[in-house]
Amino acid sequence: MADSDNFKVVLLRCPLCGRKGKIQVSKKLIESSRRGICAIEVRKNQICSDSFVVYIDRNFSVRDYFIPDITLEDIEVTEKKIPSKKVKPVKEKKEISDEDFSIVRNILQRRNFTYVIHLIFLNKPIHVIYEVQNLYDKIIQVFGEIFENTFNTQMTAGNLEDYTSNKKKFKDIIILDISAETILEDYGMNISRKVLNFETEIISKAFKQIDPTTFLIVLKNEIQKIFTIANNLKKLLQEELGKYKKKLYKREVLNELYRRDKIKITSKYLDFILEIIKSHFGLNPEDYIIDAKDGVKDFFAKL
Repeated sequence: MADSDNFKVVLLRCPLCGRKGKIQVSKKLIESSRRGICAIEVRKNQICSDSFVVYIDRNFSVRDYFIPDITLEDIEVTEKKIPSKKVKPVKEKKEISDEDFSIVRNILQRRNFTYVIHLIFLNKPIHVIYEVQNLYDKIIQVFGEIFENTFNTQMTAGNLEDYTSNKKKFKDIIILDISAETILEDYGMNISRKVLNFETEIISKAFKQIDPTTFLIVLKNEIQKIFTIANNLKKLLQEELGKYKKKLYKREVLNELYRRDKIKITSKYLDFILEIIKSHFGLNPEDYIIDAKDGVKDFFAKL
């Protein structure tokens, strides 16, 4: 395996088993990376039996490795293309600097980040309260970047006085006080009655990264993974319901998800994804899936 005009050979070491191997990396992909670091998925059997993500900088040096908890084999994530006739002029996207990411990360810290990500997964409008006005746009832009091409974000920002003086204006909007790390208004009890295990894990992985660019890449990678699983699961449920005209048990859904898309997740993670599908895609899981306990109840009710 040798370098060519279009590819560069990079030596890797599996972060799990330690086995070394080489991969070919597109020079164009690395050189065009907007933030100077590119995340590349190394799939099973490319180097060893493990799969992982490697971060490579513009000098084609390995900066870090990331080991995903969820197996995503042979999934092609493509961005939807809109016919050119329907494309409207779009304002040029404002570049977000590493300093901006560092500032927002330091302001929000882990708990606030966890709250915001959870609420965006549930497609909820959020108003964040902070007293430094010139940071409002940065906060909104950072989360727009994090969820780019995945989940819809509905976020505004302002100070505490504006909120307390105009509470009617914020009806049905979840209010997060960043400085106090407190939810001031949660009309649907979206935070207090939820277990934020998976969101906490995502944020923990991201906050382990000191470099702002790597922090962003890890966070976007995890969110893209969830978005891909949610889309695949939505498609599976809709197609299987039309095929069999019956509800599926959760174990059947898990098995079919692995058979079709090579996605292996736990039952608890399935519940997490189903909640996202219900909130973001308007698909009611109860129309497609029957819980094992409910199935037992139906069985005995027929005796």
